[in-house]
Amino acid sequence: MWASVKYQCTEFQSLSNARRINVDREINQESMNATGLLKQLMGNLLFAGRPKKRQNMTSPVVISATAKHTATLIFFHGLGDTGHGWASSMGAVRSPHIKVICPTAPTIPVTFNAGFRMPAWFDLRSLDSSGPEDEEGIRKATEMVHSLIAEEVAAGIPTTRIVLGGFSQGGALAIYSALTFPEPLAGVIALSAWLLLHKKFPAEAIGNRNTPLLQCHGDCDPIVPYKWGQTTATLLKQFMTQTEFKTYRGMMHTTDQEEMRDIKKFIEKVLKPMTHVSSFILSSLKNGIQKVVLNKPAKKNALSPQMYKELTMLLNESAENNEVMVFALTANGDFFSSGNDLIASMELTLSSSLVIVKEFIDAVIMYPKLLIAVVNGPAIGIATTILGMFDIVYASDKAYFQTPFSSLGLVAEGCSSYTFPRLLGHSKAGEMLYLGYKMNAQEANQYGLVSKVYNHDSLEEVWNYLNMISTLSSQSILATKRLCKWNKEILLKVNKEEMKELKNLIESPELSERMLSFLTRKNKL
Repeated sequence: MWASVKYQCTEFQSLSNARRINVDREINQESMNATGLLKQLMGNLLFAGRPKKRQNMTSPVVISATAKHTATLIFFHGLGDTGHGWASSMGAVRSPHIKVICPTAPTIPVTFNAGFRMPAWFDLRSLDSSGPEDEEGIRKATEMVHSLIAEEVAAGIPTTRIVLGGFSQGGALAIYSALTFPEPLAGVIALSAWLLLHKKFPAEAIGNRNTPLLQCHGDCDPIVPYKWGQTTATLLKQFMTQTEFKTYRGMMHTTDQEEMRDIKKFIEKVLKPMTHVSSFILSSLKNGIQKVVLNKPAKKNALSPQMYKELTMLLNESAENNEVMVFALTANGDFFSSGNDLIASMELTLSSSLVIVKEFIDAVIMYPKLLIAVVNGPAIGIATTILGMFDIVYASDKAYFQTPFSSLGLVAEGCSSYTFPRLLGHSKAGEMLYLGYKMNAQEANQYGLVSKVYNHDSLEEVWNYLNMISTLSSQSILATKRLCKWNKEILLKVNKEEMKELKNLIESPELSERMLSFLTRKNKL
């Protein structure tokens, strides 16, 4: 597959035509042999057309989002360049909600550059497609890429809102890093690039096989031959499901306006603005799946009145959005949710708090599309009871389900007084609702509350599995949902009755003492 390449471009018939290439400095051909000329071209063409800053930067260039930061583009420059070389170009094509990070490679000796030191993500030992590769350096650089992703996730940006991209050596690093990263990314951009350690694929592709990949290449590239781009695209199509290879006529080892327009379109497609996003609720749409993430791990994702409001708005909006087929609820951190944020609820009047919760439950009842929960950890109270109305529930083996209503002196909610006896059986439902029984994930699977239990470290596989939904008939799914759904009128009535009983109990004298006792125990969870 990786055969020798003969250039077909009339703009680059031989090395003697190198003067036609627009590079940073004039090349004195007479003073070079063919090998020396190619190396000089390599150094100049790697960042042709970029801003001419060449500082040996060690800190990444960061262009902050100008709106609410909900997505990140991490872009890696080519050999000999710095993060500054691409920062302005990427900044020009990103949307206001996207942060751009352009790291600078360490300065190392490069074999192909006669051992001279220059910024490089790893050693480049040959321009021969069958030549030796710096496997140790590639893996070390990949660890750095994965750590950058981890930093964004720690800052509240899910992996599905992160795009990796790069030019030339940086593009090759972006492809390899995505395929060796286990969690799904939003997309990959590879410009004038190739597949590193290609003989190890597809065996080493442990992730992102369903992630969109935009691969761009000029058909007159004298440095990374066009044929390399074609053979890379052919190989990637064998195990990736969303690859696109675009050819740019007459373009050498650089970029042009047409390519930048295509990059902008790709970014807009895979990193769409998120609606109604707060720091505690994250929402993104991809392949027909609206992924909604509870993002308050410091408080075990306890649901405040404001979070209920945002969840209700998201449910109602996605119900009307023709691009949405699935509303998938999950969470960041160790807990799915510890239930109601009782302290935040006390900031409102009793009536206001109950109305907000009731409207959320009503929105769940009336939702016409698929409701899927990916329970990443313990689910307490309403975080458990609403699952009875979800169409599919997946759970981590670290999850458990508990409804401690009697400990608080409260009452069943989330229509669980109706759904649980029918799902779990009368006796087991009673044990949970009356006695606060803690049900583990395996038991929840046996009783039908959970569809499948995943090893916690493999829970992200759910999202790859759910991507198949985009290939299914939406009309068929929605029609079946209408047939399988609980009777909405009954559930609306049950919700109203539960809220009425809840109001009566909250107004009872013993509540304050029980709530104080519960909050003390809850902090020890």
